[in-house]
Amino acid sequence: MPFRSWVEKNVNKTMKKNLLFMLPVMALCLASCEKNNGNENKPAQNLVKSMMFYTNGFSDLDLIERRFEYDAQGGLTGSELLWDGQLVMRSDITYEDNMIVETLTSSEQEKGIYRHYLNEEGYLIKSEGEDNWFSSANMSYEYEKEELVRVTVSEDYGLEEYTYHWNNGDITGVTYDYDTDYIEYYDVEDNFNIDYAAYWRSILDDMYFCSPSMIKFKGTTSKHLPHTFAGIELLYEFDADGDITKIKVLWEGGTGVIEIEYVDK
Repeated sequence: MPFRSWVEKNVNKTMKKNLLFMLPVMALCLASCEKNNGNENKPAQNLVKSMMFYTNGFSDLDLIERRFEYDAQGGLTGSELLWDGQLVMRSDITYEDNMIVETLTSSEQEKGIYRHYLNEEGYLIKSEGEDNWFSSANMSYEYEKEELVRVTVSEDYGLEEYTYHWNNGDITGVTYDYDTDYIEYYDVEDNFNIDYAAYWRSILDDMYFCSPSMIKFKGTTSKHLPHTFAGIELLYEFDADGDITKIKVLWEGGTGVIEIEYVDK
């Protein structure tokens, strides 16, 4: 996948595991709230304008920033990923009936395109990806009771399958190759209208489900805010309106702070 591939090309292996967590954190993005595009409608929180991620004891890259662009209806149309002020990746998103198309361009003008197919109820059923970083990959998605339970990944080297376990509206575990990673949550609802779960899913699975831009799809995200997973702890700060303004990320050997800015706030 593009962001992971960029890391592998530019960062040594000892830092890659932490970066695989950090990049998706900054890749959180808001999707359109229209029912037919497959994204969840979570109007409780304002549109995210930017996310600034400061790191400590983790790499020589001290600042990661994500900037977001929207149409007049509040739908995500594009985003930019910057490291220490330099553009790394741009994403442009278009909506076509029951398909969402992501076009990615790296700072080196490498291209990637991802097509996401939705059923009549707006659930993601298949994704197709091609880029200049990794070989192409196709993903299919299965649901039970409107919750994602299985993702099958088809790449040049074969098939991989990931199973998702749910409880009380939350993904509590992800199983791959007979091993299960578990996630614990706060008793606080996730009112983000962005795919806040995408970053921890990527580190547990080592894959970007469901999209590089972290579009939020129906039935793929948890109800509550995650607390701990894979040795990582998350602490939140809220403003008077209940919006998250800061997330402190704690893991062995380092810390990180994410500062969030909203549109017209």
